[in-house]
Amino acid sequence: MKYFALNALLFVLCVFFLTTSCSEEKEYILQPAPSKIEGLADEWELKTIYQIDRSQKLILEPVPFDVTNVLLANGATASASFTAQKTYTLNLGDMPNYIGTTTGSWAFDDELYPSKIILNGLDTLALLKPTRPIDKILSVEVVRTCAGVPTVAYQFDFERK
Repeated sequence: MKYFALNALLFVLCVFFLTTSCSEEKEYILQPAPSKIEGLADEWELKTIYQIDRSQKLILEPVPFDVTNVLLANGATASASFTAQKTYTLNLGDMPNYIGTTTGSWAFDDELYPSKIILNGLDTLALLKPTRPIDKILSVEVVRTCAGVPTVAYQFDFERK
């Protein structure tokens, strides 16, 4: 009886593995990666601004402080426009300019895997999120230094118009 149960179990396992291993394999076709330039080329409206203290010597990551209501007071708006021809315009309104030049040309540090946007070859915006055509948020960070040491960073979150 013991051998019969063992043989029956072995038979059931063999049938199970044979039927599941012979299933048809699905072929997945990858689409070409979306253009990062096309992902950035659009009108963007500034929604939130965070200030981050980079001078802290803590082990933990510093907590961002929302300064949107201070810098964009009384319903003021700010926007950015990037084109596929690699030109840009920043309209900061009455907000202090922590970004740098407001018009000119832009470039990625790496066309395939960008981590920074370089404005006029001078100012650098660190990309915090991907720049694909489907992404609705453009999140960049500007780090301000004192004597070459990072002191404060501003994170700008733009929303696609």
